[in-house]
Amino acid sequence: MKFDFHPYIGAGPLRFGMTAHEITRILGAPNTTEICREYPEQIGVSEYAYDEKGIFVYFSKDSGVDTISFTNNVINFAGMNLRTVPIRSLREWV
Repeated sequence: MKFDFHPYIGAGPLRFGMTAHEITRILGAPNTTEICREYPEQIGVSEYAYDEKGIFVYFSKDSGVDTISFTNNVINFAGMNLRTVPIRSLREWV
């Protein structure tokens, strides 16, 4: 899958602040869901894992999606594939 990243907005059709229902309408049912109970700062954070899509979506307790992680997707920002550009080049560009 290919996603265009938009800082503070989201990636592709996924947006920060979306509800779990909105995410499942876009990506379908997750393979697994978990609620963090281990670390105090993460207690109540939910994780939706879409293993076959290489996407992990994290929901805060009260404000919807706050983190989107990708494992094997093309992530574009300003026309550059972030997986293939050396970090040094990105730092110089920004």
